[in-house]
Amino acid sequence: MILQCDVREGYFVDGKLTGQGTYRWTDGDVREGYFVDGKLTGKGTYRWLDGDVYEGDFVDSRMTGQGTYRWPFCFQHYFYIVK
Repeated sequence: MILQCDVREGYFVDGKLTGQGTYRWTDGDVREGYFVDGKLTGKGTYRWLDGDVYEGDFVDSRMTGQGTYRWPFCFQHYFYIVK
């Protein structure tokens, strides 16, 4: 049996990723940037296994504000998310 786990790299406070760091999921997705209480907050990057990339603003690990979304071998789209 091979155990596969998510990988978190950076500093931890009370077991939660805090500060500059990287979170890699077993499915191949990667989040990089500044974390607060284990959640990506501020400027960051989300890379999906299929090659899609979002670079921009995050709050509580959700894309928000201004950012750029790129699809592989296609085009990029600039947008602003408003709640």
